[in-house]
Amino acid sequence: MKALLTWHQVSFKKTHDVDELKAACLPIAGDASVHLAGIERLSQYAWRFRYPGAPYSPEQEEAEEARRAAAQLFDAVRARLESEFNA
Repeated sequence: MKALLTWHQVSFKKTHDVDELKAACLPIAGDASVHLAGIERLSQYAWRFRYPGAPYSPEQEEAEEARRAAAQLFDAVRARLESEFNA
């Protein structure tokens, strides 16, 4: 999301808040916006598990679901950027 914002010269503050980044991306996301729905649930993965001994470890299914959602968003944003770069 930060790459998309940077490409479109949209300023954003230093943050790991995926919901905040999502709000900034929605006007410019195009087809990728469908993958932004519900993506704010990934915010916790930016900080909650960063250090060993975190008070919570996700179950494998939860972690895999989060990874899939992030991968889908990554692929959609990459495709959007590639189409704009090659245009």
